Amino acid sequence: MTMKKQKSEEARPLPIADLPRGTARPRLVVFDLDNTLWTPELYQLKRFPKAERDIWLFQGTRAALNELSSGRPEWADTKVALDSRTGQVEWAKELLSKFELSPASTLNDLSSGLQQIFSGSKRAHYERLKADSGIPFSAMIFCDDSTMNTCEIERMGVLCVLVSARAVDLGSGLATFR
Repeated sequence: MTMKKQKSEEARPLPIADLPRGTARPRLVVFDLDNTLWTPELYQLKRFPKAERDIWLFQGTRAALNELSSGRPEWADTKVALDSRTGQVEWAKELLSKFELSPASTLNDLSSGLQQIFSGSKRAHYERLKADSGIPFSAMIFCDDSTMNTCEIERMGVLCVLVSARAVDLGSGLATFR
């Protein structure tokens, strides 16, 4: 995506999904990294990427992360986790410390140590997330662009949101919830 196109999309407001009154909020929202949180995918890069130069957050996921970190009382009991089945573990972890959501908050800060970034089974990632957070699968939401991953994790009892990388790229991806 060109910087000009990215800037014009950032100016467009994102849709807001109003949850029905009394709807239980998830206690853990988990975002996959490649093609869900950011683009391009790490395996496509030949050298260590720089945040906002070689790799950038999708507008929709940035809006959702900003909402989750807004300090609003309705999100007070909701935690954020980051998950990736990547071979570029060090790159991913470094990028999480570089992407700022606000001048005082990075993706690392938002996820409060709830990160499962290693190659292998997503099931193992979720078993660890459950153990580390103390949150049951039924109180989690997982956002990913991979049908294979969402199908695997859905069988564990986690509500999964299949994110279209194309839709996110066009600015209509993850809605902000209020």
